[in-house]
Amino acid sequence: MRVMERIASQVPDYAGVTYQKLAEVVDQWPIIARADLYYGGTSYENSQGLGVQLQPAAQRGEQIPLGWLQPSEAVSAGERDILAVPITRLYDRGKTAIPSVLLHQRIPQPYLVLHPQTAGRMGIADSSLVSLHLNGLVIQVTAFLDETVPENVALVPRSLGIPITDPVPVEVEVVEKIVA
Repeated sequence: MRVMERIASQVPDYAGVTYQKLAEVVDQWPIIARADLYYGGTSYENSQGLGVQLQPAAQRGEQIPLGWLQPSEAVSAGERDILAVPITRLYDRGKTAIPSVLLHQRIPQPYLVLHPQTAGRMGIADSSLVSLHLNGLVIQVTAFLDETVPENVALVPRSLGIPITDPVPVEVEVVEKIVA
């Protein structure tokens, strides 16, 4: 209870919120879950509290300070480097998809996407196995080619096992296959 009181006293959006107000119950219209379920659907009558609708600063007529995101320092790649830009995929190794065994078949192996001319200069063909040199790590991934990717840029999905959060210069080279 003290925590709620402290929040209400220090955070303007929560001013006036108490456990008593959260537990208040008033008649709701349309009638919900009483004797006639036809109009109320399959919901049940709430006897534990309807909660409180908060009034944010904009509704209270207060000025809202807007902060600007500071762009990270401009990153450029050297002559041999490629600028790796992280992208987001729907199915990745994140907290939502990994627990679902059914989705595992939709989660790809780590990869990167290059422009065909960039890949051609390095001798990389579509679906080639390449070494990605990233922040002191060497990670083997599959390289895919896409003409819509800018030259000298590699699109690298985050949350597939490659530790990338911001654009960063990387080196990419073809993995040499050893034939015995």
